[in-house]
Amino acid sequence: MTLGALQRGIEHLYAVDTGLDVDDFLVDDAALPDESLRTRGETLLLREAEDGAAEVGLWVDATSLARLEAAPARHWIGDDLLPDLCKAVEGVSHFVYLAYRALEERPVSLFDLELQAEVDKFAVAALLAREDGGGSSEIAALRVRLFEDASFLDDERAENGARYRRASRCAARLASRLEDPISRASGRTQTVDHLRRFYRLGAEEKVRFIG
Repeated sequence: MTLGALQRGIEHLYAVDTGLDVDDFLVDDAALPDESLRTRGETLLLREAEDGAAEVGLWVDATSLARLEAAPARHWIGDDLLPDLCKAVEGVSHFVYLAYRALEERPVSLFDLELQAEVDKFAVAALLAREDGGGSSEIAALRVRLFEDASFLDDERAENGARYRRASRCAARLASRLEDPISRASGRTQTVDHLRRFYRLGAEEKVRFIG
């Protein structure tokens, strides 16, 4: 339920329709090829089948999902549940964006997936805050928690670590640009248009768009 709701929200936000249901692709712990992946809280699994087709599975920490399921959506951006929300949003973001790019027959890089997921974390959290009556200070505080207070599992000298940090820095710049209009009812259309335009760009185009 939680992942399906997040998928519908993300697809509606970006005006895309993958025609897929993320819940059909959810896998359990046994599907993880490496136990160390558990520490990440979510993992999109992708492999090529014998017939050349892509096989996709999404694993999200069951404990995080259970905590989100047990709470109203307006509580998901609280200190206790925000990390769980981020795991779920990241997994669904990866799934939707990969499916969208496949439908468009366009390539997608690991950096592109990570950058879009970082932006989606902020967009989902900020819109939840706005719907609950939050103003600019609450949304700015979310940006700080998501980006300035972020911690990383991988060393910054490792390929993964460098990619995650670059994606976070870029998303933080975009978030700082959007936090004011997203906090105003009159700025919602501007924010959505901005995000939809961003979504349809390639990875390096997104970096240039952010500036």
